[in-house]
Amino acid sequence: MAREIAVGVIINMTMGIIYIWGVFLLPLEKFLAVPRSQLSIIPSIALVCFTVGMVIHDHVIHRLGYLRASLVAFGLAGAGHLVFAAWWSYWALMVGYGVLFGLGAGIGYGLALTLASIVPDVKRALAIGLVMAAFAFGGVVLPFCLSSIVDSSAPTFGFALIGVAILIVGVFAAWLLTRIDPPAVGAHAGQDNGESQRVKLLDVQFIILALIFFAMCFVGLMTVSQVTGILSSNALSPHVVKLGPSFFTLGYLIGSVFGGKLVEVLSGWRALVLANLVAGGGLLLLGLPSAQAAMLGAVSVGMTFGSSASLMPTLIGESYGARRIGAVYGKLMVSYGIAGLLAPWLGGAIYVAYGSYGPAIAISVVMCVVAVGLGLALGKKRADALAT
Repeated sequence: MAREIAVGVIINMTMGIIYIWGVFLLPLEKFLAVPRSQLSIIPSIALVCFTVGMVIHDHVIHRLGYLRASLVAFGLAGAGHLVFAAWWSYWALMVGYGVLFGLGAGIGYGLALTLASIVPDVKRALAIGLVMAAFAFGGVVLPFCLSSIVDSSAPTFGFALIGVAILIVGVFAAWLLTRIDPPAVGAHAGQDNGESQRVKLLDVQFIILALIFFAMCFVGLMTVSQVTGILSSNALSPHVVKLGPSFFTLGYLIGSVFGGKLVEVLSGWRALVLANLVAGGGLLLLGLPSAQAAMLGAVSVGMTFGSSASLMPTLIGESYGARRIGAVYGKLMVSYGIAGLLAPWLGGAIYVAYGSYGPAIAISVVMCVVAVGLGLALGKKRADALAT
């Protein structure tokens, strides 16, 4: 059990660097001489490809096993960064970071969740929380480590450094996985006793969860992709601007650890309502021209976004069964992909059009309100089901 959790943590610590895009946003804008709206298409592509990787991870693991699936994930993620480092063009960034890294990170994320999901019931919520929290670790630490490098060198050097580090960590993760029994055919997360149990996509509960997840992901991804731009537009100091991604991912880390436990303590629908209320308040703080308020806002939005990473899998395990967490969550990740396609691009486009992030923050607050309403509707549906 400890080994599975350890490998899941290592994988997600590495793949979580997808959330440090904000560190490179302003340097890349200057280096490539492209408008922010065009540059913001890159993280959108990466998040869509991340979603594709997450959706197919169950089949990849079933076909290749843990070890080879890990090699594919780390290979794509590392190569994606090195492609841009070698060719340093907008299109190399799109293909390398957007497509290759996004796809590899999604497969790795799914593999990490699968490893956490096979932990016994009494430890599963904690295991999922730890593994999902690891996804935020790189976003907390790397902005501090890379700040001097980003300031003193071209972005290509930072990408090369990250690409090589990913490949090195991938070798270590592969060595650990050789000591874990491979999944048996038909025993992966999407099957039970050899029979496929497909999620009913027209099931009311699944649709409500998908809509809430979309809202939470839209808010989180818009914020994390534009947080340095938001803080800069509020005329905050360069030091505070650089710390924006770290405060966001610190909140993500906290939310990931406790999101699953929140489901066990409050029940799923109450946890969803609380998380979205926190995000709405955080967005309002983030828009204020105060360093303290903005940092608290970034942490709050990050907490909600991070909580969804462990909250949703735990809720799925209770509703659909632990063996189906990976398969069901993979389908739910379509909401993440759609949000990933829209949120970063829309945030950048709104700023270019209005010269302010105010409209983007307002749209995100509305998303939180809608998610709260859907959470209350989910609670009423469950209460009615218990009454009958």
